Amino acid sequence: MTRERTYTPFLDLALSLYLFTSRLHKRLTSEGVKDIYFFSREGAMLKDMFDVYSEKSTNAAAIRTHYLEVSRRSTFMPSLGPLNQEKFDVLFRQYRRMSLSSFLKSLALDGHELEVLAAAQISEAEARSIQKDFPTSTLFRKLLGSQFFQSLYESQRTQRSAALADYLSCFTDGKLPTSLHVVDVGWKGSIQDNLFNWFRRVAGPEARIDGYYIGLVSPGLADVHNRKMGLLFSSIPRLSAGFRTFNENRSLYEVLLPARHGGPRAYEIDAEGRAVVVRDPFNEQQMIDQYVQPVAEVIMERFLLLAEEFAGRDVSDGWLLQRSLQQHARMVFSPTDDEIEWMLSVSHVENFGVFEQSQFGGGAKRDALPQRLRYTIQLLRHRRLGDPGFWPYLTLRRRALFGVHILYRTFRVWQNRFARGAK
Repeated sequence: MTRERTYTPFLDLALSLYLFTSRLHKRLTSEGVKDIYFFSREGAMLKDMFDVYSEKSTNAAAIRTHYLEVSRRSTFMPSLGPLNQEKFDVLFRQYRRMSLSSFLKSLALDGHELEVLAAAQISEAEARSIQKDFPTSTLFRKLLGSQFFQSLYESQRTQRSAALADYLSCFTDGKLPTSLHVVDVGWKGSIQDNLFNWFRRVAGPEARIDGYYIGLVSPGLADVHNRKMGLLFSSIPRLSAGFRTFNENRSLYEVLLPARHGGPRAYEIDAEGRAVVVRDPFNEQQMIDQYVQPVAEVIMERFLLLAEEFAGRDVSDGWLLQRSLQQHARMVFSPTDDEIEWMLSVSHVENFGVFEQSQFGGGAKRDALPQRLRYTIQLLRHRRLGDPGFWPYLTLRRRALFGVHILYRTFRVWQNRFARGAK
């Protein structure tokens, strides 16, 4: 294991992921689940980890794992109802400041944009202009009133729904199931909400989805038939043990469970009558190959070592939780300069609602003293971080007076004392 001899940023993430996988396996086994679907794209590595854990487990049940190519965009159009009844809640609950072009792209209708604009008598400049509240804008009402858009929307909605049904049926011998158990990184579970809206329309009242997530911070459209569980950390219905630590930099999970292909954008039936997944270009591949994949491979190697070390041993959830919190707290509250530099060298691609690629954090260099003083005064006055960005600790380290980030770290680590039992 020569890689272990060199420094690997965020290597301790392996234990947090092991705890998640352990909890997932125990939950699925206790519930008698036979098939589990890992959402792309982060789900590829989560599936590999689950397969390794199952292989090493002494009480392994026969759980078949599947890699399901889904995204918020690919599942959005099939999830929608007839246009005169549709409110686009899954999109508009998170994105309201947007352009008409971004709206069409979220529906994966951007390939028809010029036709749509011509029929609705909307200029390209208008379509690209950002509306402060797009759902209430004149442009949106004008789009909805276009007969061409109405026809295109309905034809694409029904075609993609049928293609998604065929695609999902490929995993279950050609028959569409009435219940699904799915795994994803998490936060709100928007993809699950899309799938459930579509699923209950095509499978009827028996449709049910159970979602298992690394973290859950919002219920979205969860209900008794659309359950969601944050297995490593959750704020639903209350903060789980260690929540403040595991939630500190959620981007770590997304970045270090790297994509292996472009994001799914739509489902189609090809010329041979088979359901296919249409993907976006894999624009992040160079960045992932250069920065992310080498780190992810070492994390996977560490996970394999953990699985071998703990195989056949009675390791309690509480013990794993305490060890995971210690190691995770070190990463997010006492990161090395190399870890910060590595994190800020990678980028994030948003491909729903807003379509842009952005660097994390915008740099780790401290603000000048006057700016840091003003920020610290505002922080003390309002007693909250405001918009802390993707990593609150790093925001304080960069923007506040020296020592504030140390106090923040001390407080968050102190909160770990509540995490003494199993989840």
